[in-house]
Amino acid sequence: MNKSPNAIEFVLGALKQEGISHVFMVPGGLIDGFLTEFGDVTGVKAIVAAHEGGAGFMADGYARASGRFGVCLGIGGPGAANLVAALANAYADESPILAVTGEVQSDWEGRGSFQDGSGTGMNDVALMRPVTAFAQEVPAVSLLPHHLHVALRTMVGDSPRPVFLSLPQDLHERPVTEAYRPLQYGPATPPRVLDRETAAAARALLTAGPRIAILAGNGCVRSGATEDLVRLADNFGIPVATTLRAKGVIPEDHRLSLGVFGYGGTRHSTLALTPDDDTGPNPPPAADVKADVLLILGSGLSQRDTMSWSPNLPAVTVQVDIDACEFGRDYAVTGSVVGDAREFVRWMLEDEPVRSALAGTRAARDAWTARIRAMPRLYDVANTRSNAVPIHPARAVADLRQVAPRDCVLLVDSGAHRVFGGHYWQSHGPSAYLTATAMAPMGWAIPAAIGAKLARPELPCAVITGDGCMLMHGIEIQTAARHGLAIVYVVINNGALGNVYLRAKQMSPAAAELSLLRTHDWVQFARSLGADGVVVEQPGDLVGAFEHAFRSGGTFIVDVSCDRDATTPVGPWNRAKGASLD
Repeated sequence: MNKSPNAIEFVLGALKQEGISHVFMVPGGLIDGFLTEFGDVTGVKAIVAAHEGGAGFMADGYARASGRFGVCLGIGGPGAANLVAALANAYADESPILAVTGEVQSDWEGRGSFQDGSGTGMNDVALMRPVTAFAQEVPAVSLLPHHLHVALRTMVGDSPRPVFLSLPQDLHERPVTEAYRPLQYGPATPPRVLDRETAAAARALLTAGPRIAILAGNGCVRSGATEDLVRLADNFGIPVATTLRAKGVIPEDHRLSLGVFGYGGTRHSTLALTPDDDTGPNPPPAADVKADVLLILGSGLSQRDTMSWSPNLPAVTVQVDIDACEFGRDYAVTGSVVGDAREFVRWMLEDEPVRSALAGTRAARDAWTARIRAMPRLYDVANTRSNAVPIHPARAVADLRQVAPRDCVLLVDSGAHRVFGGHYWQSHGPSAYLTATAMAPMGWAIPAAIGAKLARPELPCAVITGDGCMLMHGIEIQTAARHGLAIVYVVINNGALGNVYLRAKQMSPAAAELSLLRTHDWVQFARSLGADGVVVEQPGDLVGAFEHAFRSGGTFIVDVSCDRDATTPVGPWNRAKGASLD
């Protein structure tokens, strides 16, 4: 007769059944029982982070790169508190994470016990409820299968969110007699739902004019819509813009890719969706380039995805989302369809009235896209060839793209470098460009890259971060080096909190001073943690440094001395944001 697993074995066995290979953790007394159960015992490997926040960000990167979910583990009390920022970020970005903490044993709760995070102590569950979709202390081992199942089922719902379980220490060794129930659906296998009635009702809107464009959001990534989206674009000549989160869901070197729209977006996407008064030399009249119809696939239409809620989006907007709560929540639309993004695209490919109408307007649409493509795609493109010293960040990003393999997974941190990365890096596939877009905590990309690399070890991996971000989470480079992970960290080292500085210097010298940072040698820092690197001060040395970094086969820092005064390509965004404040 097989022995029943204890609570720890049950949890790790469930993760193994769901295809989870790694758990990101910081050890502590309240989870000592887990330490003997990793590796060959359960087939799940533990990655020890420097900080619980780093562990949470690693789990987030793992979830985004793998298409599954991430797992982080720590002690209750201070460990749980340290996880809050990571879970808040995942909640805002709809990234599925299971966070588990050990809790003091039940008969110690509320008695002044050390690190008591129970409901009668610090109350970790109450702390987690605002930043998770489900938070629960397991009161009895017999309820562990139920609470774990509910947590995971909630985590992978229509809007994936992080969830939290607190497991008292006295339950860890107790047997679990109920079998684990695997998820029927998960992040990698979403339910394929489409309300064909509302889809059919949208036919007239979709064909209201020949100039139809698509704005593809993260719902297209989640549903695996790339192949069908490319086929729809090719078959009917429909240009496709993406949100920053979905960058690469249609390869950005595809002839019908408009690139990213919104914050840091391309000139092509701006021309097609919200032509403004500064679209380059000899701009065409807005009436000649603006789309008639915008099909929005899997985007909640946040501020940054709508050019700061611009009132100038196309007159007809059709929003498709698997979550009906998204319709018109942040931005009013003309029509809406409940459904999975991939299923809706396939419906358009098969629906004869839509096919016929789109085929009939193909010539007019081709002429329209040709007018857009005749304009320069990017803003300030000369900066990508700049020989200025200190180095222009656009040059650093362009040279990194030149050297990096086509299938490189790039993670971009929060700061001015986010704009340079989003604008000048070309992404060629879904989940190959990862960034935290809603909360956007500084330093996220440094640990998130560790999770992403472990999720997709066969793919090259690079990070664009800044010196301010390094001050926050740069210590996790020791985690990457400890595990021999081949990650190239590019530090845009400009001695400032970049975006803050660009604003503050317009206010006063005293304000600008508060945004300046001491210049650090991040290569020496990395070497002290077991990594390697090189400092680059001349633009002509960038390509050689990046080639060296990718050849190194380990954790490698390229510390690029950059110009803090280099302006970001956000002219249309700033004008739109200013208009929204009027």
